[in-house]
Amino acid sequence: MSPKELEEIDYLIQSFESKGLDNITTSVEEICKDKPHLEEAVRNRLGALKKMAWLSQIANSSEANSEMAITNPQPLYQFTSGDQPIPGVILEKLIGQGGFGQVWRGKNETLKTIAIKILPKDKGSTEIEKTTLAWLQAMDHPNLLKIFELKETDTFLFVLMELADGTLFDSFTAAKKSGSSHIPFSELLPFMQQAATAIDFLNDPQHGIGNQGIQHRDIKPQNLLLVNGVLKVGDFGLARLLSHTMTSHTGTLTLAFAAPEFFEGKTYRQSDQYSLACTFCQLATGRLPFDGTAAEIVAGHLRGTPNLQLLSEDQQAVVEKALSKKPQNRWKDCNEFVKNLEKSSLKKPFLSRREILGGSMGGLGLAYLSYHLIAKPEAGNQDPWPLKISAPTFIHKLSPQHHIGPVREISIGSMQFKNLPSRKTMGISNGAFGPAVWNIQSGTLIESFGKEHGGACATLAPLESPFAATGADNNKISLWNLDSNLLVNELIGHKSSVNSVQFSRDASKIASCACDGLIKIWDFKTGNCIHTFKAESRITYTLAFGPTGAWLATGSWDGKVQIWNIEAKAKTDLGNHPGKVWRVIAAENSKTIITSGTDGLVKIWDITSGKETHSLEHSHEITGLYLAERNYLFAGGGNKVYVYTWPDLQLQYTIDISNDIETLSACIKDEYFICLSVGTKKEGTFIYALPMAEKKPKAV
Repeated sequence: MSPKELEEIDYLIQSFESKGLDNITTSVEEICKDKPHLEEAVRNRLGALKKMAWLSQIANSSEANSEMAITNPQPLYQFTSGDQPIPGVILEKLIGQGGFGQVWRGKNETLKTIAIKILPKDKGSTEIEKTTLAWLQAMDHPNLLKIFELKETDTFLFVLMELADGTLFDSFTAAKKSGSSHIPFSELLPFMQQAATAIDFLNDPQHGIGNQGIQHRDIKPQNLLLVNGVLKVGDFGLARLLSHTMTSHTGTLTLAFAAPEFFEGKTYRQSDQYSLACTFCQLATGRLPFDGTAAEIVAGHLRGTPNLQLLSEDQQAVVEKALSKKPQNRWKDCNEFVKNLEKSSLKKPFLSRREILGGSMGGLGLAYLSYHLIAKPEAGNQDPWPLKISAPTFIHKLSPQHHIGPVREISIGSMQFKNLPSRKTMGISNGAFGPAVWNIQSGTLIESFGKEHGGACATLAPLESPFAATGADNNKISLWNLDSNLLVNELIGHKSSVNSVQFSRDASKIASCACDGLIKIWDFKTGNCIHTFKAESRITYTLAFGPTGAWLATGSWDGKVQIWNIEAKAKTDLGNHPGKVWRVIAAENSKTIITSGTDGLVKIWDITSGKETHSLEHSHEITGLYLAERNYLFAGGGNKVYVYTWPDLQLQYTIDISNDIETLSACIKDEYFICLSVGTKKEGTFIYALPMAEKKPKAV
């Protein structure tokens, strides 16, 4: 079957789910009426997914994907606090419930506090569970949750276990509440090592009946438990004995962490490693490698490219191997995976002369010290990417000869190219002389696309790298494959110069605005215009998608700041800047937007209340604005860049630039290092390395 046909199957399954269809026999004929040759393949896939309860039972959000199993709790439980469902066991408090049963805190006959997992008995599966749990009970490993005893009645199986203090998911949730989006790598690594040790111990062929290993098959943050600060793998509801290299898979899983072979009913020795890699992504970056509806996540696991942009380049290479579609292409075991993660974080390039001379500055508490740094390019053979720095460091300048005028937009990110051995920090810029693709790390021009495509905007696709979009003064939006350096599509419909273009965060849609006052939403795959809004302002200059893609924020030349609800096709006026709105960006909390303008103000808006909540004043207009993934807000204008922590809006430092600023973009390189690009009006683009803050910002 061709790649195009496989993609069409994914689309048809998504259509089945989105329409809320249920009867496979009749509905497949309906959705495949234009593709009858794919009917059998679609029916087979849907049958497998329905059998495993994977469709239409999960909320359409990454948070729901990570927190919920793909099945609803069975209403078979009749227990309350104080019950003694079996002799010698008293239930005290319900502490968890999911597709496999309930978990209670309680006491045993010696009054020791324990956890009691209650599973409804099924004639087919319960005997298998009892066999596997009996082997687990006999094991003694410091990173496996201890199973004390198995008891049963006619209708329930009771598993008496060690009581945990919490889970890694609890730690992740606490980090988010404190203003962070992730668990710092230095804190996460020891837990990953402990999890890998326990998983490899389970997978070892010496365990099980006839020297079979045990595969957990539901590794996720909620099942990595903490007991007195030690990680212990628990919740063995899906554990099965692993015979030879693979075994069959049945049962419901947590979709966001499932290995692709599960969709074929198979389990391999490296399947838990895949789930551990997904777990690492969520905890280390706040994002899962695949997101969307159930059908979209299935397609991602089977054929998609994982979204690893928030990891360092070295970590991306390690995680990509662990997420290989073919189990045999993954790391030998989980320990090897985690050891390579650790190596990726410890690579230390040679220090530049600037770093060596400036090393003594580290003791000044720089993360909360405001100071000025004048950019003075240094000659020399320095490594451009220091692992850890103590001060903003100029790296190099992208050639001003290409744009010969202002760099009107630059967007940077981490991308994988066919002709490069690993992911590199790349960028696409735009200006009067047309779009250009840059290797940000080396400072070299990769490709330019001609003056006819020149304009005010450029953006990288968040999930479809290496794709990019640029808006031109010829009224067109161009879509580029940066791997092949080819124009793949042009979106035509605006009546004047395109001012801003943005991808939705799932890369399914593109939004654009222009001097004609039109705001358009386009389907990325087909290039069709989905909807057009007409603004009262003659010129809408800047826009941004909300995190879910359900709404847009825009700013206009007359100072208006507005929200557009795409589904309801409705508009909300938030307020005004006294002059032109240069930039608008949307925060990940879905409640906040940030704008800047010719008045020198950076304004924070609460879109729920429709009110301005905070503002930052500057002595000149703010033409560049960027919110980085890990709590940094960059504002640039005149010849200064201001770096604030977000959301507490504390100024960390300012950077002096030798030319007037037009635009900004940034990306995180590792736990200590931010790559900042500053597009100027006359001298090209300046690239800096910035230190990470030493303290977590508090919400304002």
